[in-house]
Parts: sequence; C-alpha cells; structure tokens
Amino acid sequence: MEVSPTTPDPPPLGQPPVFTPDQPASGDVTNDLAERLVPWTTRTTQLILDAARSGGFRVDAGFAAVLIGCLQDIEEELRKLEQRTAVLRERSPLGHTETAIALTDMLVAGATDEQGMLTQLSRAADEVKKFADALDLAKRRFTGHEQDVVDVLRRRHSGLFQ
Repeated sequence: MEVSPTTPDPPPLGQPPVFTPDQPASGDVTNDLAERLVPWTTRTTQLILDAARSGGFRVDAGFAAVLIGCLQDIEEELRKLEQRTAVLRERSPLGHTETAIALTDMLVAGATDEQGMLTQLSRAADEVKKFADALDLAKRRFTGHEQDVVDVLRRRHSGLFQ
C-alpha cells in the first residue's frame, strides 16, 4: 500500500476503521475501503497471533470450535469466489480494436494489481486462515494452561482432589 500525505493513519490496534466526513473518500469506495481496512485487519490478526504464541491470549475449546468453524466457512467462500473470478487474470480480448485491447489490459491490471479485487480476495482468505490458526493455538494454550492449573491445585491441596 502506498502511503501519501493525504492517506489517513490506520486506526489503533483492536479498533475497526471509522469513515467520517473529515476523511474524504478517494472517489473509489472499494479501494478506499481496502486501503483502510486491509492494514487494520493484517495488524489485528498479527496481534492476536503473537498473543496466542506468547500465551497471552487463550480461549476454551468450545468457544474456539465455533469461531474456527465460522472462519473456515468464510475462508472457503472467499476461495470459491476467488476461483470463480480467476478468469479475470487471463487476458481474454474483449475485441480486436485498439480500444478493446486497451480495456482488456486495464481489466486484467485492475483485477490483479496490488489493490485489485483478486489480490484482495486472496489476502482476505489468507488473513482469515491466519486468524483461525491463531484461535487454534490459543485453544491449545488454554487446554495446556488449564491442565497446569489443575496440576498445581492437586499438588498444593491433595486432600481436596481424590
């Protein structure tokens, strides 16, 4: 993402982007949304993944299963959409005139460039998968932590647990 002096800073971690009248849209709502939402999503996913790795973020198995299932469904749908629209990657001429050839080139470039729809679909699916992986790790950390707590309690209060 290219940052210019007029590009607003992404919101703080953990807070979704907010669009206000003092943040004028670039005129292209899709790219404007992508420019603001993608960095926030990427940073938030990384924050959760780092917290899960360090043990600072844990979730129980039941909660994780529901959330991971939903995220896997979302990822699957994004991948299906990516497959259905993959035809835009191919340079199928719209015609043989100079205008048709130029429009074909613009269509392919617009779909596949850094902010293109196909690029963003792929990134979105990747981010959803990373988020699901972070939840899975957080679930495993919770299970291990839970067992550690039970073990400590049993050692310290052996008379309470039979």
